[in-house]
Amino acid sequence: MTPPAERAVERVFSEALERALLAYSGKWVAISQERVIASGETPAEALRLAAVAGYRSGLLLHFVQEEGSAYFF
Repeated sequence: MTPPAERAVERVFSEALERALLAYSGKWVAISQERVIASGETPAEALRLAAVAGYRSGLLLHFVQEEGSAYFF
């Protein structure tokens, strides 16, 4: 049985989201329920904009690199 955290990460990496992330190359994005909620130049900016949009918890922060590498926080 796959732990809930692993299932959540698998959902985040759905093909549709991966394609959508291409538009945010070089940016930090805040993701909730497989959707990009906000983006910014820094993690703080992405979180601030997500909060302005009404999202204060349950977010995944992701830095979108051009070469396909990923950092999750």
